[in-house]
Amino acid sequence: MLTPLLTYVYDLDRQHNTYFAGSLFEHLGFPSASLSQVGGNFFNVIVHEADRARLASHHEAMRSQPDEAILEIEYRVTTPSGEWRWLKSRDRPFNRDRSGHRVTQILGSAEEISDRKGADE
Repeated sequence: MLTPLLTYVYDLDRQHNTYFAGSLFEHLGFPSASLSQVGGNFFNVIVHEADRARLASHHEAMRSQPDEAILEIEYRVTTPSGEWRWLKSRDRPFNRDRSGHRVTQILGSAEEISDRKGADE
């Protein structure tokens, strides 16, 4: 069985997703209608409060990465039933500012790793 994935473009300046696709949210129990209601800020709404600062630091670190860099981060998200699930994201620079120095958008993929995290603990 294939692992449900999410592919996204995250705008670092506006702090929200400008694009996402894949079956991960449906796998976690989110109906498609809920995704469109929350819009690009969906990811910020479901990330565990204890992981938000670390995720913000990850995004800030992405701003100065070279084009070939890939950074990974693990964090928790809540499902509609209130269960916390672990995700692992892999991000790389996607767009830069006009000067070409500062990353303004990242391209990423996320997968659920809850079972692995449970086994590790």
